[in-house]
Amino acid sequence: MLRAGSRGRAWSFGRAGFLTAERPPDLIYGIDERPPWLKALLVAVQHAAIICPTLVLVAIVVHAAGGSAIDSQQAMARGLVAIAIMTALQAIRLPGIGSGFFLPPVVTATYLPASLAAVAAGGLPLVFGMTLVAGAFQVFFSRTIGLLRKVFPAVVSGVILMAVGMELCRRGTELCRRTLGLSLERRGGSNRRPGDGRTLRGVARVQGVT
Repeated sequence: MLRAGSRGRAWSFGRAGFLTAERPPDLIYGIDERPPWLKALLVAVQHAAIICPTLVLVAIVVHAAGGSAIDSQQAMARGLVAIAIMTALQAIRLPGIGSGFFLPPVVTATYLPASLAAVAAGGLPLVFGMTLVAGAFQVFFSRTIGLLRKVFPAVVSGVILMAVGMELCRRGTELCRRTLGLSLERRGGSNRRPGDGRTLRGVARVQGVT
């Protein structure tokens, strides 16, 4: 059985040997169908609840570049606008653009280590340029996704994702160390307990920071 994902139908050979369209049993709404407005609203809220927490990655990059809280807020607002534009482009069906599905993008943590390195090397302009180049490569490789699935099977992709997760853990632990250390400095160390530093250093060693 072959599935035509762009239309939400499955194709099978009938008795006469011709292809006939059948609706997959696990498909609730096809691409040409409109769900009730209440369900659509709940799905939109669910997507917003998933998207908004990822915007903290934008704030982390701006903070690493020395930006203020207002700069971080403005960057996150621009990120929301970019997500809205990309969602609209994905939902339309033009030749070579969009799939017709409601697929909002998110701010991915995959680029966080590279973005922090770019901030340290050249500031936010380098991050912006790097993001544009990475987006161009993604557009190019999206046309060869069938070949890439053979070159990068699930085993290889899983190892890459695990490496990204480990790097994010290291970065997160380092950020917690800096934040906690700054907080203790501001308090003059008066509220510090004897075991706080040892516990934090132990976690950092596990994550490979020290």
